[in-house]
Amino acid sequence: MSPYQAFHALRIPSGHNDVMASYNKNLECRPDGYWALYQRGNALRQAGLYEDALDSYEEALACRSDDYRAWHQRGNVLAELRRYNDGIASYDKALALKPAYYWSWYQRGHALRNAGRYRDAVASFNKALEIRPDDYWALYHRASIFLYNLNRSEEALAGYDQALELRPKDYWSWYRRGIALFGLSRYQDAIASYDKALEFRPRDYWAIYRQGDALLWLGRYEDAIAGYDRAVDIQPDYPDAWVYRGLALQLSGRTRDAIASYDQALELDSYVSDAWYGKACCYASQGDVRRTIEHLQKAFELSPDEYRQPATAEPAFDAIRASEQFQALLQD
Repeated sequence: MSPYQAFHALRIPSGHNDVMASYNKNLECRPDGYWALYQRGNALRQAGLYEDALDSYEEALACRSDDYRAWHQRGNVLAELRRYNDGIASYDKALALKPAYYWSWYQRGHALRNAGRYRDAVASFNKALEIRPDDYWALYHRASIFLYNLNRSEEALAGYDQALELRPKDYWSWYRRGIALFGLSRYQDAIASYDKALEFRPRDYWAIYRQGDALLWLGRYEDAIAGYDRAVDIQPDYPDAWVYRGLALQLSGRTRDAIASYDQALELDSYVSDAWYGKACCYASQGDVRRTIEHLQKAFELSPDEYRQPATAEPAFDAIRASEQFQALLQD
């Protein structure tokens, strides 16, 4: 055994070492033994030794290339190694041998998503669902591709609804259903979906924070502030809720409190351009040209393409719009 192999053997848990010894003993008797090579690959994969597992599966396939299982497991370890396109090719080999094998279609969908091939990933999950129409995970992951990668919120919503028929107590589907509803501007329905998510995780920062966003868009500023207060109580080190809490306070006319909230966000991350822009709006409403310019300039530096155009029409800047300094900054 080489030092490299010895090092890896030490990393395998003791139970796996016993299993590995058994497979290696079999291979001493039959070096071309497909089954021992395949099972050794499985043991190495379960131990997290993906490169070694890949070698073992490839040795197995050199003995017998017509077993879909080795091609499938080879695809799994290639995906673990982030060699997604190679993994997809291996799943394709498995499916050529067993076209109705659910797991290869399902894992192929994940590999395609990780490779950035989102429409192909949806097609692969569709094939998996032809085989198992009531599989929660295929429905859930397909819906998540629609939501996060393809910006198809209606289809995402339909997918989460299907998933929830199978698992009505699943936090993640209720939470992401809320995001899909928010994307469709159905803010009241989004709030209700986040409420369901919070039944299962009552102190979940993200559901509370995003519920605050929906309340903000409905113009329910005091309710939004209360929601953001809950979020920052749970997770005070995340700047997002501090920023939008600042916006809700700003829109409700509580300018000083808004500035304090934006400051909290900037203490956590001085590169949060939304907080710099929000503070600029607050100072403008107070007629403080100097501080408005300082903060707006910082927002422009951090996100030049995001704020320059909106600033030309931002109502908060009406009080200082005629200022030469403000006009010079916009034209810079």
